[in-house]
Amino acid sequence: MRFCLLLCCLIVPWAVLAQGTTDFYTTQSQKSSGIGFRTGINYSTTRYSTEPNTQLGYLKPRAGFYVGSFYYKDLSVRGLAFRTDASIQERAVGRINNNNVSVKESKYYHLGITPQIGLRLARNLTAYAGPEVNLLIGKTDAFGNGYPIEVGATTRFSYKLKQVGIEAGYFRSFTKYEVYNSVFGVPFNFYNQNWQIGVTYNLFP
Repeated sequence: MRFCLLLCCLIVPWAVLAQGTTDFYTTQSQKSSGIGFRTGINYSTTRYSTEPNTQLGYLKPRAGFYVGSFYYKDLSVRGLAFRTDASIQERAVGRINNNNVSVKESKYYHLGITPQIGLRLARNLTAYAGPEVNLLIGKTDAFGNGYPIEVGATTRFSYKLKQVGIEAGYFRSFTKYEVYNSVFGVPFNFYNQNWQIGVTYNLFP
């Protein structure tokens, strides 16, 4: 979480400073905007804790997937950009790494909305950071009823070569998405932590 917040705080001041520096970026001849598509692997490592938020450990990590689209717009020819994503995400989680507590593997499906501010670090490489809101749209073998809304922060690096690109990102939730009531009568709160890696396709080069 500290890394996400730190990157969010650094991107905008650096981008503003760079606007007055002629050679800080490899500039483009004009600003561009458009839409694109994204898909890839969503690797989940869920943290669990008890009240009042005492972290105990992690669920076994599991791989899921994400698929979605995005809108992007260059705010400056020297590197400041805006992008917002809308993605369907499958997050699979396994058993708790604790001999006293055992839960089965579950899958949660979220619709994620992620507005981001980006800073071009190199000609084709851009770093993004912003908040993420996830709406629960489905689940299988869930631990409980689930929370309808999850809020967190995302950081993402995107490398684009004409229309095709690759991206890698990290998400950490601020709010719990599930509560598991153990046989000992102690509630365990679950918090998402995800790594993503995938490909993008821009409709316009």
